[in-house]
Amino acid sequence: MGFYHPHVIVEDAKHHSVRILPVDINKSYVRCTVEGGALRLGFNYVHGVGDKALEVLEEAQFKGPVTSLEEFCRRIRLTTQSRHGLTRAQVQNLVLAGAFDALEPNRREAVWRFNEHADDWQRSPMLEEPSETVHLTPMTHRERVATDYRLLSLSTTDHLIHFYRPQFNQLRVIDSSTIRSSIHDGAKVRVGGLVITRQSPSTGKEFKFFTLADEFGHVDVILRPPIYQRYRQVANLEPILIMDGTLQKQDGVLSVLVDHVEAAPGLPEEDVFPNSRNYR
Repeated sequence: MGFYHPHVIVEDAKHHSVRILPVDINKSYVRCTVEGGALRLGFNYVHGVGDKALEVLEEAQFKGPVTSLEEFCRRIRLTTQSRHGLTRAQVQNLVLAGAFDALEPNRREAVWRFNEHADDWQRSPMLEEPSETVHLTPMTHRERVATDYRLLSLSTTDHLIHFYRPQFNQLRVIDSSTIRSSIHDGAKVRVGGLVITRQSPSTGKEFKFFTLADEFGHVDVILRPPIYQRYRQVANLEPILIMDGTLQKQDGVLSVLVDHVEAAPGLPEEDVFPNSRNYR
């Protein structure tokens, strides 16, 4: 993907009206594909699914679509080592990443069924599954997005900052769309978002250049040397930052000259934040 991480490319595509389709056990391939004008994620985006597992997935697809998680498990060989096939952890990651959503909408129940019955499914295609069932609360949309970031490092639906917007509004953080369209040059602004780049070019005279992303786009911010030194620890370690400064709009280029930096308060422990490109 070059300089930017895949989650940045995916968000930019969504801002340009490109639909991003999730991983699907019957429709995805090893790598991303174009499907009806949309982009379908490939199996290679699921964390922990290595080259051998990708080969096994391709072989399973040659036999045609599967109609259930059980049928899929009967087609493959579950192994304890990933170099020999698909492991339990890899199948579980596929389920939690949504690869079986079209067949098993409740990811929690699908994982439970897999852990309880996978050995039976492997031993005999004629062995019936025990009648015992469990009813687990489906993941909320918020939980699904958090899981997608954990297992795919991106979201095909809402940006992570979407869920922080009510808190950002209370803190008077201005979203990137409003910054671009409605705020005049020289205005004092408060911006915030997920850090996607931290740069320190050799020609920058020790100035630092960060990019903050939200659900509407991104904002470039500039930290002068004394400001960077004052807030260095929080600026380098926190995934979501809030910054106060002066808006600069010149010849269509927008940035914020920062005079204060703070971490977004109260980040949920379950959130996993995608990596930023730092000082490259």
